[in-house]
Amino acid sequence: MFIRNGRSDTLDLCLKRLPPFSRDTGRLVFGRRMPVLNCPRCQRANPEVAVYCYFDGADLHGRQDGQAFNRLAQDYVFPSGRCCRTYDDFAQACRDEWGVARDLLRQGVFRQFFGSSGRADLARAAQEAMAQADADIALTTFLGALPVLQIPAPKLDINPRRFLLGNLLAGEHRTLQLIVSNQGQGVLQGTLSVVEGSDWFKIEGATGNQLPIITPREQKISLKVETRGLPAGQTYGAKLTVITNGGVVEVLARMDLVAQPFAKAPFQGVKTPREMAERMRAQPKAAGPILETGEVSRWFTSNGWDFPVRGQQARGVAGVQQFFETMGLSKPPVVKLSQSELRFGCNYPEPVRFQLHLQTHSRKWVYGHVISEAPWLKVLTPLVSGPQQATISLEVDPTGINNGPQVEGKARVVANAGQTLPIKVLVDVNGLPATILKSRRVKGRAAASGWLQPVLAMAAAFFLLRLGFVLFVDTGMRSAAVLEATHRLASLDSENIKGTPQAQGIGAWLRLPWPRILSGGTGSLDAKLLNDQMEGTVPVTEFQDYFVRYFLRWFVLFTWWLGALAGAVVVWRRGGGPGDLFWGLVAGAGAGLACSATLGCAFLLGEIVPHALWAGAFGSSIGGGLVSWLVWVLIALVAWTLLGAAVGFALNLVTPLQRIVLKPVQRVMAGLFRMCGLAGLAQRCAA
Repeated sequence: MFIRNGRSDTLDLCLKRLPPFSRDTGRLVFGRRMPVLNCPRCQRANPEVAVYCYFDGADLHGRQDGQAFNRLAQDYVFPSGRCCRTYDDFAQACRDEWGVARDLLRQGVFRQFFGSSGRADLARAAQEAMAQADADIALTTFLGALPVLQIPAPKLDINPRRFLLGNLLAGEHRTLQLIVSNQGQGVLQGTLSVVEGSDWFKIEGATGNQLPIITPREQKISLKVETRGLPAGQTYGAKLTVITNGGVVEVLARMDLVAQPFAKAPFQGVKTPREMAERMRAQPKAAGPILETGEVSRWFTSNGWDFPVRGQQARGVAGVQQFFETMGLSKPPVVKLSQSELRFGCNYPEPVRFQLHLQTHSRKWVYGHVISEAPWLKVLTPLVSGPQQATISLEVDPTGINNGPQVEGKARVVANAGQTLPIKVLVDVNGLPATILKSRRVKGRAAASGWLQPVLAMAAAFFLLRLGFVLFVDTGMRSAAVLEATHRLASLDSENIKGTPQAQGIGAWLRLPWPRILSGGTGSLDAKLLNDQMEGTVPVTEFQDYFVRYFLRWFVLFTWWLGALAGAVVVWRRGGGPGDLFWGLVAGAGAGLACSATLGCAFLLGEIVPHALWAGAFGSSIGGGLVSWLVWVLIALVAWTLLGAAVGFALNLVTPLQRIVLKPVQRVMAGLFRMCGLAGLAQRCAA
């Protein structure tokens, strides 16, 4: 029995109970010495019956035959035509044709070859190597498992192994050199890549933070350290990985990024925002002018810090107060206006000036930026500040008023910590020129005559909407809903129904009294209108309940996806990423379900009008067949167009609805007509 040198205590105990025997290194002898085989590669002892070494898989018997040792069970030919007869040939070919061998391993070719050659151990090694994330590391691992002799091979060496850069100033640049050497033979091949710290540690000439390594002896690589934009006051680390056919090495880099000190007196030498705030608190009057010039903002940017003040910079001591508030070192005071609404009269064309105050009860400075939203309301003091109170001056210029003797204008004040305060100004203008009044009356008449545009746009929208419903509502959905309602009323299975359903066939459902059904009228229906084998009558409300239920179910099923599509398009147009696109789909799908159900209910209500016209013209004498269906479609389109015109006229009378509903519809229809080359209709529908 063959036993390795390293035995456990339990195994020793078992050996003591065996018959007497003599021991030799790596052998046991029972009355006689048992022959063993030494591996020619690792020199470890193996039992005589072994074919391959238990430790490294080398061929034990082949070595005894000279050239037969290390021979492959069958020749392997690379795509280039290179033939390999031994494991040494195979390993050398993999190193010489590294890229090809890497792809063959990844594709499972090596695993299949060694598996078919009877080397299950090497097939398993290839399978395990394929699990590696990096293809170069996988091939290196696999080559290490091959039972080869000492053959010439590349050997990787890196100089230096670490880059300890010490302290670097924010914004500083530095160029480094890395030497990749081949201490063995052959061609060293692989890649050099930055796996950590790629935002500041870069390889010159690399593509996507990766550079190929191909050298028989030595390759010099330039590395670049770029600290611009990195926040100062932190320690940064980077890692380079060199993966080659001669080994794998990691190179680490580290630096401490220190801030550039502030250079302007009296705050020269300051190195942190906190220290700057403390120095400004001690000298607020000197800090104000420096903040106004932008020196502090530029210092923040040069050190990679975000300047906390957004928008307009306040002046003087108020600027210091603003800096403290945005830094979170001071709680902003609650501010208010002395008057939020003003009303007065003026004589044309004399301007009128007035003032109001921005104030607080706290013993702090207030500041604000005043913005006007009316051309005739001018801001005389765009930036205001003061201790506990600041004065705002405004002017009304009557010459800029051209929409009537009574006008309303708005302004707003953006004060401490972004507090926004609105100002409303009402002005009565006396002596407005007759030309302006006449122009206003003309505009009023033009506005009154402008009712045609919203009416035309809404009529076109209703026409296109109903035309879109023709394909799936009038051709099959309505008939299917009538059939399902009939089945429920007759308590019959859809597969075993007897008799002839009257809703079968194109347009057959036109025989039903739809005005009563859709309006929820009382009374009953003749059951034979639904099925020729049904007797008696059916309550209208009961049939309506089943019909509406099935109709809305299928209507939502066919149209909800439009909301998901619209949500994805909106997110994509706003620059959203893949994650945002998914949530856009989810939100759009939810909105699509709600809007689809609402639209289905509105559609059934709107259908009362064309059905009433059909009943008045034909009654129930006509129904079924292609001709009657085409006549129905024409009546439905005309009725919905007239209904849209009526809705447009009604919405035009309500000013809020003009902005919320009419204007968007007009813009959509005008854009659609322009896309179709109908410029005239687009002009008539434009808002």
